[in-house]
Amino acid sequence: MPGYRESPLRDEHEAIKHVVEAVGGLMRDRYATRRPMLRGQHAKAHGTVHAKVTIAGDLPLELRHGVFKTPRTFDAWVRFSASSMIPMSDATRDPRGFALKLLGVEGEKVLDDPGDNDSQDFVFVNGQQFFVRDAVDYAEFADCVVRAATAKGKLRRLLATRPFFFPSLWPGAWRWREFWVLWRLTHARDRGPLALRYWSQTPYKLGPHAIVKYSVTPRVAPVAAPEDELGVAAAVAAGETVFDLSVQVQTDAHRMPEDDPTVRWSERRSPPVKVATIVIPRQTSGDQARRNFGERLRFTPWHALADHEPLGSINRVRRAVYLESARMRDEANGIRPRTTEVQPGDR
Repeated sequence: MPGYRESPLRDEHEAIKHVVEAVGGLMRDRYATRRPMLRGQHAKAHGTVHAKVTIAGDLPLELRHGVFKTPRTFDAWVRFSASSMIPMSDATRDPRGFALKLLGVEGEKVLDDPGDNDSQDFVFVNGQQFFVRDAVDYAEFADCVVRAATAKGKLRRLLATRPFFFPSLWPGAWRWREFWVLWRLTHARDRGPLALRYWSQTPYKLGPHAIVKYSVTPRVAPVAAPEDELGVAAAVAAGETVFDLSVQVQTDAHRMPEDDPTVRWSERRSPPVKVATIVIPRQTSGDQARRNFGERLRFTPWHALADHEPLGSINRVRRAVYLESARMRDEANGIRPRTTEVQPGDR
């Protein structure tokens, strides 16, 4: 990463402000007469589970930064989710999320959050690429989402997003790659959250010289129970689940850009390297107290040590949107962010 400098787009500040206003407006409209107010993204939780994250002891020197600096085991929380703002039936295909919060992470964070300054978050989705290139494009897509929210019927909602992907009759203006990335995300075969591989999609620093993306891969896919929220509560009650956490190092800035998450980083050119093991022990996670706890948790890639600082325009959008979503939820629901520490009975 020698010489790398973040380069915000000329209209990025206004674009991010526009996205925040759009998402906030959608949340206010949806929850004008209902409570609790849920997240603006990944509103539906399939389950929140306690985990142990053990850092590998044989990492190469260039990867020993941040939470990977020394071998140790962290307590953690994992929230499995569906991406839609509006919770839908589990039978509906929807991108799935895996949000990981390591606890007891000491050191100054890039985001000053008094309610969550002892954690390191990593967020993942079950697709390698994001479907929007940057903040300016995201602002344009947000306008389409707002129109889709008021459209009647599935077909009209789908057509409301057409101007973003196909803005004119000139094929050169079409966003084919973005369209196919979103299509694959929303039509991927759904085998249950515990059976999927997840990716960070966007890049991050790893120490002073590396840019990386992250992924988590299940060791053995558990058998899902369709009657139980895609099987999360049933699976973790039945036994242990294990994921491998890996990093993929940027080896070619042209073919593996840090400022365009619609581009897939080739795992042939840069194979992922395992850096930690995530063990979800057998536990009870389907009770209402655990659901309430999961709703209070706040995840953002900006809950991070400087060695894991998020990079790129889309991550800067996430910073603003996630903060505003959390603020609105706390205010609407009349709650203070609960401690993320493992409590008696949580294991």
